[in-house]
Formats: sequence, C-alpha cells, structure tokens
Amino acid sequence: MNKKNIAFILSAFIALFFSEQSFAKEYAYQGQVKGMVCSFCVYNVTKKIGLIPGVIKPTVSVNLKSGHIEFLATMPIEKQQVASVFKETGFKLIKLNRTEHINSSPLKFNTQPQFTIQFSLKKMDEIEPVLDAIGKLAEAHTSLLSVKAPLSKEMEILQPLIGGRQKEIKINYLPGDKNEIEVKLFYLQTISGKKS
Repeated sequence: MNKKNIAFILSAFIALFFSEQSFAKEYAYQGQVKGMVCSFCVYNVTKKIGLIPGVIKPTVSVNLKSGHIEFLATMPIEKQQVASVFKETGFKLIKLNRTEHINSSPLKFNTQPQFTIQFSLKKMDEIEPVLDAIGKLAEAHTSLLSVKAPLSKEMEILQPLIGGRQKEIKINYLPGDKNEIEVKLFYLQTISGKKS
C-alpha cells in the first residue's frame, strides 16, 4: 500500500467516525413528578434522574412549582427506570412521555462567580448561618451554586443552602478530598445589559 492509499483509507475512516458521532440519536422526555416542596427536593429529583444510565445530566430540568421534568438521553428510557429511582423517597413519577424535543434550553450562567468563599468543616454548626445567607442570595436571583466538599457532607451542607427555599437554585456539587467547603455563586448571564 502506498501513502496515497493509506491517507485515503485514514480520511474515509475519520469521516465515517465523525459522521456517526454527529448523527448519534438523542431521545427527549417530558414528565411530571409529584411531592416536591422546595429547592432541596428539586436538587434530589435532578440528581436521581441524572444518575439513570443514558440520561444526559446537564439537560435535566425540573420545575418546582409545576413538577414538570425534561431531559435528553442517549438511549431509550423506560418509565419504570425513572420511577424506580424515586422508591423510598417522597417523590412519585406521575407520567413520562417521549417527545420530539424538550422545551427548555439549559440556563447559561456567568463564567466568573459573584464570589467564592471557603470554610473549614471542623465547625459546621458555626458556618450554617453563613450557608443560609448564601442560600438567600442565590434564591433572590436565578443562580448556580458550585459546592466543593467531601461527598460524605453533601446533605449536611446543602440543607442550609437550599432546604426550604421556594425558588429553584441550580447546584453543582463537586466531591472534594479536603476537610473544607468551597462555595461559588454564579448569576444567570445577562443579555443586552439586562439581568435575568
């Protein structure tokens, strides 16, 4: 085989590979979940749906007021798969339908945080009021909270941040190895100088 033939075969293989990737099918789903009462519930429902194999985690959208859910998946998802993640919780999947597309588009947040704050987790009871204040700030605007802390402390940290909040707050929880917590607050990107 000469160099031209090798180059042609390699080019054909690359073109075929990328065309298969670009035509990978996505499946859109919409449904209804009952039992959510606060932003902490939204976080738990979003997290549980995002753990289902095939679900594209960043596309999971959960509306606190209506209970409406939407997500994309890389493979077909059965209603029973979604319903099963809510066993032993206070949430119930009422319906799930495959659709042509999802109605919502992912929110876009600023790339630079409004602020970053770090705490030692050694005195959790002393930082709870600060976490509550951060939660109030996040609730006042459409916000994303990025939290980096040990996975074992996830619920203990998130409860004062989002527990009982009546407005949805997006959470990105990143497991950390240290005995500290880092919280970053991001606001929704502005369009034409207007804050959303």
